[in-house]
Amino acid sequence: MLPAKFRQEVKMAEHALSKEEIERIQEVFRIPVESAWPGTYWIVSLDWDSTMPTDEELGMIASYCAFSVQNLYKRHYAEEIMAQDFPKEAGYNTVIFRKGSYKEGTEKHWFYRRTLWEESSTYWPDPRGKNYKGLLLIAIMDHIQSLIQKPWIDWKDGRPMIFGAQAGGE
Repeated sequence: MLPAKFRQEVKMAEHALSKEEIERIQEVFRIPVESAWPGTYWIVSLDWDSTMPTDEELGMIASYCAFSVQNLYKRHYAEEIMAQDFPKEAGYNTVIFRKGSYKEGTEKHWFYRRTLWEESSTYWPDPRGKNYKGLLLIAIMDHIQSLIQKPWIDWKDGRPMIFGAQAGGE
């Protein structure tokens, strides 16, 4: 169990994830669970209004966090970031993942946003859009990494126990 000073306070009745689920996600997977507008520059976080992800999905988010850090920072500094209880870096534009939305039928769909997004929909994809199509978590991650794909594809291919059959690109 994480020391009390590292645990985030959670008000039970206000969020989709229970206090016990949040504590487990934080302790087992080292993923901070917070609002859609986190108060800290995490590398990744999970919106506390998500439906509960599977352990496989949580493992993918934890791996994506490690990929992001190792892909953006020099080795020594990346190790320092990853040694934190919840990886964070001042000024980092956090990737916030969310499973499910307010719209019925999206409980298994994945969405994401960035901390600094102000002018667009809260999450992408927007379930209100007429061409909305629900996406798996891996498709969301592939979208985030679509500009420079090779390092991400190599990362997934090197971790078949985490990404399985979904590893080889889009």
